[in-house]
Amino acid sequence: MKEDEILLSLWKETRTTINHIDKMMDGARARVFTLFGTITSVAAALYYWAPNVFILSIRLSALVQLITILIIVPSFVQNRLYHFWLFKSINTSLELENLIMPKLKKEAQSSIMVTHSLTELEKRTSTYWEAMKHSKLFGVEMAIFLFMIAACIGLVLVFQYCYPIDVGTQN
Repeated sequence: MKEDEILLSLWKETRTTINHIDKMMDGARARVFTLFGTITSVAAALYYWAPNVFILSIRLSALVQLITILIIVPSFVQNRLYHFWLFKSINTSLELENLIMPKLKKEAQSSIMVTHSLTELEKRTSTYWEAMKHSKLFGVEMAIFLFMIAACIGLVLVFQYCYPIDVGTQN
């Protein structure tokens, strides 16, 4: 196998890996958002329908909301790991494209190389955290996960310490 064929083969595999990791990240996000909404709805229903049920002096609705935190945190870590792998894969693809581009005609070089076109980067970023400082997606994703965790903590406190109003007895 010639060097060019090996480079192209490696590049294709890297692009396949990038696509796979991107799908895994989407799945992790969708799963955690769905679970957050579903379990929080269950906790709110328990708060209304079973306000006097306690387990180890924790109101059942607050306990269910605590469990939500135990689901979100590992999912957050998993998503960060996928993002780190995606970062590494993109850097590998950029390096391979930099080796492939000189072998192409001058006018077609950067416009047909997928990673260069999508990221608009010419060379690999030095470190993961350095790249994340400039990533809008990273900031938005961090804010969403932190909001969900803060919302869970807030709801635990509400469910535990605020006695629900009995809607049926109000005039």
